[in-house]
Amino acid sequence: MSTALTIAVDDKTMEAIESIASQCSLEALAEAGAYKRTFLMAAGINALRRTITDKMVDELMNLQGTSLGFKTDKDTSGGYSRDVVKECAIEVVLRGGYWVGNEFNIIAGGSYLTKNFFARKVREFPGLTDLRLCPGVPVAFGDKTCLVPYVATWLLKGKPDSVERKLTKIASGDLDERISVRVNSMMGPDAVLGKAERKILAAVYKRLTGSDASDGEAEEAYETRSPAKSLDALADKLEGVPERIAAPEVAKPTATFSLDNAGADFSGCTTLSEVNKLSAELEKDGIPEDHRAAVAGYQEQARERITAARTKSKDGKLALNG
Repeated sequence: MSTALTIAVDDKTMEAIESIASQCSLEALAEAGAYKRTFLMAAGINALRRTITDKMVDELMNLQGTSLGFKTDKDTSGGYSRDVVKECAIEVVLRGGYWVGNEFNIIAGGSYLTKNFFARKVREFPGLTDLRLCPGVPVAFGDKTCLVPYVATWLLKGKPDSVERKLTKIASGDLDERISVRVNSMMGPDAVLGKAERKILAAVYKRLTGSDASDGEAEEAYETRSPAKSLDALADKLEGVPERIAAPEVAKPTATFSLDNAGADFSGCTTLSEVNKLSAELEKDGIPEDHRAAVAGYQEQARERITAARTKSKDGKLALNG
């Protein structure tokens, strides 16, 4: 009896998907003007909707809920519908992700790029070598948050570069850029460090590409779940990490400006009024001059996301595509 497998996608269709991705992905459109980028992206979404057949969606449904494919926050209740899976799969293609290898999750009905995605994209970035990720000792911040100092260093075509997320003393006080990680009772040390690693990789990817990929606080529901007895366990996990950053000499960090928190807050806005209110609150509290551009970017991304959501018709399809 033959054991040869057949697949639902022919070579011509796969080539078509690759071609659409190469022309209309966010990376491909990075240098295009705003209006050209808008219509090429709309064309790419529409083309993928036509190209991805029902048989292909059948196969994608088999990947749902597996580490080899992609996971969701509804795996225990049967997962998401075909329409949701197809739309999320289309978004992942245009963001440069893969449908296998757990490079994305579906959270609250939307696609969420995982640590695996950012790790691959950074690793494959042309000319990048000697990437080093150096986490520090997490510090409690309230009941449900840890602040994790982190430094990533690398060479790009032989030239050194880095992203640092630390607590820094400046003339006007403390500048706190440590990575904010939400903690719950079911999260173990690996989960906390995994979230922090995803965020630093997302920051590196953004630095390399100028991408708007979010390092936001969507819950990564399938990280390691061994309960942590205390925050001391987090520090224990870091023993032996080379060149780790020393723990800040503060027992209770003050609520200073955090770029990670600002990005997460804008990601959570669902109306333009909320965006305006948050912007006003940040201005009132004071935004460091060297982070104003980043905050303005988060604000603009939130506005574009909310405005785009309003263009969807009742059946969930983008009005722009008819």
